[in-house]
Amino acid sequence: MHPASAIALLWLLWVVSWAAAAFWADRAEKRAGFGVELPSRAVMVLGTILLLIPAHGYAGRLRLWLPNLAEAWICVALIAAGLAFAWWARLHLGRL
Repeated sequence: MHPASAIALLWLLWVVSWAAAAFWADRAEKRAGFGVELPSRAVMVLGTILLLIPAHGYAGRLRLWLPNLAEAWICVALIAAGLAFAWWARLHLGRL
C-alpha cells in the first residue's frame, strides 16, 4: 500500500465512524443563529475546498517539501495518532 492510499483510507474510516457516532451524541440544547454561524461555516467550506485541490504537478510551487518513503510513513503514523486522539477525546467527553 502506498502512503497516500493509507492516508486516504485513514481519513475515510474516520469520517464514516465520526458520522456514525453522531447518532449516539446528544442534540444541542441551544444553537446560535444562522447569521452568527455563517462566517465560521464559510471559512470551513473554503478550507475544505482548498484541502481537496490536488497538488499533483505543483511540486515546485505549492508543496513545502517532498517526503521520501520513510518520512511519508511517519506522516501516516502521525495522522493515525491524531485521529486516535480525536476518538479518545470524543469517548472521554461522552455524549456531549
